[in-house]
Amino acid sequence: TGTVDKQESGASPPLEADAEIKASQTHHNEDMKMQQDCASPPVIKNGGVLGPLLASYKNGSWVEYGCQHYHFLDGPSTVYCDHGNWTEQP
Repeated sequence: TGTVDKQESGASPPLEADAEIKASQTHHNEDMKMQQDCASPPVIKNGGVLGPLLASYKNGSWVEYGCQHYHFLDGPSTVYCDHGNWTEQP
């Protein structure tokens, strides 16, 4: 009879576990709503975006910059979309 009890108890998770899973999924969905897209990346002097070129950029996406001939990049070559704002640009 001990074996039967173990099978029954292992068949379904406790209710607390179900509640925790639902709570974490709800919290995740709220986080997604709060994340804002970025508009076009900033224009820089004597250079431009190498890619990717998109209509809008999701939170966490990035673009890479490059310079025109005879110019050197000063600052980060990759710029990230952070909740609707671009990080430091070159």
